[in-house]
Amino acid sequence: MLTSNLGGTRLYLNEGSSGSADVTEQAGLHSKGWTTGVTLADVNGDGRLDIYVCHAGLEMAACGPTRLYINQGLNADGVPTFVEQAAAYGVADSGYSTQAVFFDYDRDGDLDLFVINNSPRPVESMPVKNTRNERDPLGGAKLYRNDGGHFTDVSAAAGIYGGEIGRGLGVGVSDVNEDGWPDIYVANDFFERDYLYINRVTGPSPSGSSSRCRISVCRPWPRYRDVKQRRLARYLRGGTCCRTTSIASRPPPRLRPGTASRPTCGTAFITSLPATCFHLNNGNGTFSDIGQMAGVARTDWSWSVLLADLDLDGFKDIYVTNGPRKDVTSQTTSRFSEPGDHGSGHERCRVDFRRLVDAMSSTKLPTTPSITAAT
Repeated sequence: MLTSNLGGTRLYLNEGSSGSADVTEQAGLHSKGWTTGVTLADVNGDGRLDIYVCHAGLEMAACGPTRLYINQGLNADGVPTFVEQAAAYGVADSGYSTQAVFFDYDRDGDLDLFVINNSPRPVESMPVKNTRNERDPLGGAKLYRNDGGHFTDVSAAAGIYGGEIGRGLGVGVSDVNEDGWPDIYVANDFFERDYLYINRVTGPSPSGSSSRCRISVCRPWPRYRDVKQRRLARYLRGGTCCRTTSIASRPPPRLRPGTASRPTCGTAFITSLPATCFHLNNGNGTFSDIGQMAGVARTDWSWSVLLADLDLDGFKDIYVTNGPRKDVTSQTTSRFSEPGDHGSGHERCRVDFRRLVDAMSSTKLPTTPSITAAT
């Protein structure tokens, strides 16, 4: 399953040695326009994987809210077919969603949903003030509780921030403090810090013996508390989870010209560092960033990261994907963007973005595989 910024979604069916077949139309997938994150999970518990697609970008009016495709099984040709039912399930999120994750946050036996949103508002137009606790209909994040096949937005009650400054780029779920309850890490873009939500259970654990208990007041009501600043001594902006990645160039000659427009000090919200962080759990409720010591702190403009045992030696390795094509953070690029500069994209206070992009340099960089060396 692939998403794209202009081409919508595409579903490819693995046909073994003969390759893969594009079965998007046969499967009934109709997400058009700017599609971002995609999540596969058995949402209704029927044993078949369903698909949740996030939408964001300039074509929001055309592509609409997030979509939930419920798996209907295989057709006569062996192709899985889907029916879009986001509204029926209560998860048609209209925000600038970038990613979602299904997990059982209250441990009642069904999958709940956490959606992160970016913001449609340009960064330069946002006021320099903390609106973290002010809920925005299009930005912030949302937690949906599964109430027997229909989802309920419990974001505010659970302590989830919903401000427009929380421009979410990545989300990860794990039991950080090993208390048996899933916690949430949200990586935010630009000036807002990342969030680490620790699951705080305030009710009794469900017995699982009664379906009524699953949706009544006797169910557990986990409440999340953001403890990011206390638990992580060093963090970044522009992170994308799960090993948080950001913009940090390799050594000279690319390092110095490539970091001018990404200052190490943030706005009034946080102080951050433009580097890829590798957080080591100290076992006492805190983490230490060992990115520099592990040799993985400078992966350039990184968008996503995968941890897996690529060479099957028993140790997890790291794979980082990079972009974009142009050196938009270099000092040279910053000079081209100055009004009145010869050859720049500015004409009569208007910006010719085509000319501006064409004037930028481009440095080809490979993705970064990091093979763990046993010591």
